[in-house]
Amino acid sequence: MSKLFFDGACRGNGTRFARCAIGFVIKTDGMVLARVGRRAPDAQTNNQAEYAALIAGLARARALGVQRLECCGDSLLVINQMKGTMKVENTKLRALRDEGRRLAAQFERVTYTWIRRELNADADAMANLGMD
Repeated sequence: MSKLFFDGACRGNGTRFARCAIGFVIKTDGMVLARVGRRAPDAQTNNQAEYAALIAGLARARALGVQRLECCGDSLLVINQMKGTMKVENTKLRALRDEGRRLAAQFERVTYTWIRRELNADADAMANLGMD
């Protein structure tokens, strides 16, 4: 099973001056298939950036032909909302969750695993690179 490590970052979280970015790394058997860090111009909050990173990572994994994917992130909110164990009350986040689910449905199998921040250092580094 391939692994997608994703992370979002946002400076000025929730303000009209927010500057957000995404980062993700896709690995199979320890080999890096993709490493991406870039701005997320549509995101205005950290949670939106986290979802944008997951969505971009899912899309890239699908384009690479991945069929079974474990999505690993340090956002408990995104992980639990994607699993369906936490309600999504924010309409923008609900739309992002729904987009993520539509993409995930194209895979043979997708799972979601919360990991501690220090275990997500590669994706975090890519998100910070995208911010600068």
